[in-house]
Order: sequence, then C-alpha cells, then structure tokens
Amino acid sequence: GGVRGGAGGRGSRRAPYSKRQVRSLEADGRVLKISMTTEVKKIAGAIAHVSREGEPPLLLATGPACLNTASKAIAIARGYINSEATFDLRAQPEFESDASGGCTLILTKTQHKPHAV
Repeated sequence: GGVRGGAGGRGSRRAPYSKRQVRSLEADGRVLKISMTTEVKKIAGAIAHVSREGEPPLLLATGPACLNTASKAIAIARGYINSEATFDLRAQPEFESDASGGCTLILTKTQHKPHAV
C-alpha cells in the first residue's frame, strides 16, 4: 500500500493493506490482534514498544468491543510514548466492506512540535 494524497499532510490516507501485506507484517511481529479479552495496558505497552523500535504496528480488531479496546490501548500508548519520545501516534481506521465488523487500525508516526512556553 502506498500513500495517497501527499506525504503525511492533512487529508493524506494510506491504502488498505492486502492480505499478503498483513501476513508479511505478522511475520515481522508488527500486527497486533485485539480481542475482547485483551488487556488494555498490555496491548498499549506492545504498541509503544514496537513503535519505538521502528514503524508502529498494525492493529486488527473485529467488532465494537475490540475496537473500543484498541482505541483505549492507543490512548494509553500515546501517553507512554509522549513522555519520552519525539513522535506521536495517529490512528486511521479502515473498515472491512463485508458484514464481519472487522477494522484495521493503521498507526502512523507524527513528529512533535515544541510547545510554546
């Protein structure tokens, strides 16, 4: 998948991942599958760890409860990252077109801008 609409500016969006791309990312440990029983703080720690090491992970969530868990984990991971890093995370949901209720959350890094004091 490439980037459509520019290089990270407002309104830019990644193309959805193909199944082959997801399998490749899984092999690299960059896909995190979210279930209803996933502990939010554990997945948040995994998101922060993978993001610090390189590109952020791809999150797979099926159903509203899983998407809620993933959203909470992203918020907590941003807190972990913001306390020590020079980047933040941005989430872009890509919903499945079938009735499965599946959602892929594509995380991207954005650079911090210094706050005026």
